[in-house]
Amino acid sequence: MILYELHSGRIRYLKATAAFDRALRMIGIDSRTDLVQQMSPAARDCLSAIRLGSMQAIRSGNKVMQQFLSQDTLCLLEIVYISQYQKYRIFRCQPTPIPGMQRIDSFRRQNH
Repeated sequence: MILYELHSGRIRYLKATAAFDRALRMIGIDSRTDLVQQMSPAARDCLSAIRLGSMQAIRSGNKVMQQFLSQDTLCLLEIVYISQYQKYRIFRCQPTPIPGMQRIDSFRRQNH
């Protein structure tokens, strides 16, 4: 899990767990720094999904599920809008990587 602040489209980490760092590595992102600096296509896709999910969570006022595919891993992001102070918004994000998605898709195509 990660707690982050979103202001003017920029994300600032407030607190992150070791499980979040492991989830990043499973989707091909070496560190939180690599994510913020968008050092790879996986980092750009992940950050894009976090930003989009954050905006959806603000509009809906509910928990939002966002997803993206990186390499052969589907990553589900559960994003919750927690609060706002002035223009700073606080969120919680829980990623769930699901490895092997391209192999599953390939199996489906071969058997249909």
